[in-house]
Amino acid sequence: MTRELTIVSQYFHPEQNATSNLLTELAVELARRGVAVHVVTTTPSYRGISRQPRRSRHAGVDIVRVPSLPTSRRTRSGRAVATMSFAVAAALQLVSDRRGGPVLLVTTPPQMLWAAPVLRRLRRRVPLLLIHDLYPDIAEALGYLRHDGLLARTWRWLNRCAFGHAAGVVVLGPNMGSTIVERYGVSATRIVEIPNWSDPEFISPRAKSQNRFAREHGFVEPFVVQMSGNLGLFQEIDALLGAAERLEGSGILFVFIGEGGQRHKIVDASRRLTNVRVLDFVPRAEVPLSLTACDLSVISLRARVEGLAVPSRLYAAMAAGVPILAIMDSSSDAAVTVQRHRCGDVATRDPDDIARRILALREDAAGRAQMGRNAREAAVREYTVHRAAQRYESVLRSLSEAPCDA
Repeated sequence: MTRELTIVSQYFHPEQNATSNLLTELAVELARRGVAVHVVTTTPSYRGISRQPRRSRHAGVDIVRVPSLPTSRRTRSGRAVATMSFAVAAALQLVSDRRGGPVLLVTTPPQMLWAAPVLRRLRRRVPLLLIHDLYPDIAEALGYLRHDGLLARTWRWLNRCAFGHAAGVVVLGPNMGSTIVERYGVSATRIVEIPNWSDPEFISPRAKSQNRFAREHGFVEPFVVQMSGNLGLFQEIDALLGAAERLEGSGILFVFIGEGGQRHKIVDASRRLTNVRVLDFVPRAEVPLSLTACDLSVISLRARVEGLAVPSRLYAAMAAGVPILAIMDSSSDAAVTVQRHRCGDVATRDPDDIARRILALREDAAGRAQMGRNAREAAVREYTVHRAAQRYESVLRSLSEAPCDA
């Protein structure tokens, strides 16, 4: 069996975001299991993190950091320049590296997939693709790219080249896998479903009355509906704010925690709605407290994004033992997970429907408690880094038995 793996991602320890945390946990767990794990990443971008050395070692994982242009990531053009510069620098690092073994190319940034043909042909290394978000499909779905435009067509062509040279494609759910098969012609036999996870030892259920975060922010008494993490363009913010407007004066408090491209909408709403609160990004050490400082956790996806992304916050909410309201199509990967484990409810993007379901859940304390228990049990049983690492080891085993054809 192949006992070596290189992971390539713009985000890794000590970066503070969901992708970094997931990949760091995976790398450390694989290293603990005897896999020689090497990571190619860049300097952390979040404030408060000291500059890291070019080469370092973390919990048994070797890390090399390549430069990327320090362009502002507050604008789409700035983010594009920064991510593309990392993709180029990382690809050059991989080509110059004499190391062998498979390479896990993560869609952070999305352009990193394009290194697959280069690695396959020039270095005869086996590329494995990990799809967190599928581009340019998401940009097209959100209206930022024209489907028939030159950029989108070129991007899809480069993706097809990458998929064609990959030994396997790891997806977060079956809908995402089906989308890649249908749109890019990838054989279903090369699709591997490995969902994200959370750490049930780090995040565990806690009563609001015993939660310091809830007490400090006044969340113990009201019924709190929380959306936390990435408040970005994928999220169905407008419909949830519409539900908040309908429920003003009901004693239900809507709390948004985090950063992202739609935060300004929430801030504006908080100025005119007394039942909307916005909090800044919470440090990782506070996440177990913030997640359990609510009665209902919301995950959402905007229309047309299903099959292109899966909210990673779902698994953290499940580990926290909090019932979940999924605002998305009932057939989406995250909604199917909620329904299969009976750990919450699924609402349409209609503000009236969302408001009705929130009111019904508020009145059903016993039902919420059972949903929370179901969520926690499923998180511990099925969505841990140990389960994910076992599946990755199975993939590595299959790669070691297959030739790397140019």
